[in-house]
Amino acid sequence: MAGVVPLAVDESLSFEPARRAVRPPQRQELCIHDATLCGLSAVAAVSAAVDRTPSMMSPPDGSAVPLTASRLLREATAQQHLAVEQLPAMRALMRDSLSVSDYVQVLRRHHAALAGWEQRESAWLHASGDAAWRYQPRSPLLEQDLAALQATPPLPAPAPPAPDTGSRWGMLYVVEGSRLGGRLIARQLRHSLPDAAPALSYFELGHADPACWRRFQQRLEQALPTPRSRQAAVDGARAMFAHFHTHFALETVA
Repeated sequence: MAGVVPLAVDESLSFEPARRAVRPPQRQELCIHDATLCGLSAVAAVSAAVDRTPSMMSPPDGSAVPLTASRLLREATAQQHLAVEQLPAMRALMRDSLSVSDYVQVLRRHHAALAGWEQRESAWLHASGDAAWRYQPRSPLLEQDLAALQATPPLPAPAPPAPDTGSRWGMLYVVEGSRLGGRLIARQLRHSLPDAAPALSYFELGHADPACWRRFQQRLEQALPTPRSRQAAVDGARAMFAHFHTHFALETVA
């Protein structure tokens, strides 16, 4: 999409809405350049257009510098990030015209995409943490927010296959990165939709611990030490992008 600004958080994936300088804050649109989800309808074409990502990059002096795992994943999925910008459900979050019913649908979409994955990977997610970083389940927060708006979550959707540990880390990269953009989304919602104030625990998850993303990047680096594991993570991230796009592009039903 023309006019996309540079990444707002270095080496981040998540739903990071980047603001366009030519627009006042109250007219922001959600620019999900820094982590988004590419969908089933587009994933085949997008994935075919993205080459197998190299593990090295060349600075101006000609030397080879290894990419960090998070930077590799970000670059490997860049076209998918751009594709998701155009989803109406994502743009709507940063518009002053968003209604409570619209917001409920956003929460339901997120729950549909995440609940089944969290249920399936519950044991692995618990074991994947270390002293510095631990995964915080999203489904309970989404259910809490929906209840605050007198709404119910949809049935969990089946999660995409994760054939190996590397794939799991790639999927987790997509989910964990979402807390970055959530902070900006929550700030916008407090301005544009005051009635949503009791139902922002999901999007405000990153407020309490803004350094969590850095610690996750360090954990990711430890978990993906080989080119093979990193390529598996890229495959897992792309699969999760497709999974999320499905639920962001379609209406959820009870």
